Amino acid sequence: MKRIVNFLFVFLLLVSLSACQETPVNSTENDTNPIETQPIQISQTEPTQPTQTTQTEPTQVVDPRVDELQNLFTWTSENRFYNDALTSVYDNPADVDLKMLFYDGFKDEPQSPTEQELELLEGKMGQFWKDMDLMRLPVEKMDTVLTDLFGITLEETNGVGLDRLVYLEDTDCYYMAHSGTHNADLTVSNVADQEDGTVAVYYSYYLGDFVVRLKLNENGDYQILSNTILSANYNDNAVISTVRSYFYQRRAYLQGTQPTISHSNSGILTDEASHLDSMRSSGVEFLDSQFSIQFDGRWDSHAEATVTETATFRINGTEQTETIVHKIQLGLSNTCELIVVCDGYKEYTTGFTSCSYVAD
Repeated sequence: MKRIVNFLFVFLLLVSLSACQETPVNSTENDTNPIETQPIQISQTEPTQPTQTTQTEPTQVVDPRVDELQNLFTWTSENRFYNDALTSVYDNPADVDLKMLFYDGFKDEPQSPTEQELELLEGKMGQFWKDMDLMRLPVEKMDTVLTDLFGITLEETNGVGLDRLVYLEDTDCYYMAHSGTHNADLTVSNVADQEDGTVAVYYSYYLGDFVVRLKLNENGDYQILSNTILSANYNDNAVISTVRSYFYQRRAYLQGTQPTISHSNSGILTDEASHLDSMRSSGVEFLDSQFSIQFDGRWDSHAEATVTETATFRINGTEQTETIVHKIQLGLSNTCELIVVCDGYKEYTTGFTSCSYVAD
């Protein structure tokens, strides 16, 4: 009986072990339908976007003359006069400012005066001229430059700016003394052919936008017909600074300590000369003034400011003050400098009304 029990025990153990074995994979099925597994990869890039068709702007063709004329009008020690010709504005080449055109002189002219020049120039050049660079301008060389640039001679110009130079008949030269240079750091933006066969060159620098009109001469070189302003860049700080300087100069002029008024046109000086004469004839003395400046706005042609001045006068030994409102307009001079071109005010203490005054 015991042997039967042992046998049953062994039989059950074998059956249990057989049940724990994995069912073998059918190799025939694997060969027929293979299952290929790939390792999972995690992409580090953004998902691919659908392809989009974009429309690009047509490429603008730049006129090759832009670079050519940029080089022509860029100031260098070798090529200066085309650039210097753009430091004043004019509708006619005869009105080019000759002082500004020849401001940097000729490269091959010595900057030290000879003994003869020292003697002839003494007392004609102002103070400190011996400590500055001397610009010697032989008329013959001036003629050559003017002919090349404009097709005219010095005699055919209107002599603009020559009154600010010193001429010596003995040397047939004009002279000025200064330090530094005065050139236009400009950028040529466009070139356009005109119906009359001329070329308009549009350029800008810190003062604003300009156009210089050119023609080709028989040698294939450019000659300048005009240089005019399209729009001025009236910087707020420049306007305030110019008005402030003008009023400082005007105050000194009315006090009798200065013979002129800078930062203004000639018409204003004529007006203020009448103002000073009227005060002196009526026994009024201008003592002092304080002022405040308000910048009003800018346009292509000019800028405007309002100045409130508190002026002190002495009349028959008695001092009195008056608050005077000035309407100021600023523009560019023919040498491209910011100046006061209009000063409109009415002064009740002296009874003077400026030529530019317009009642509110």
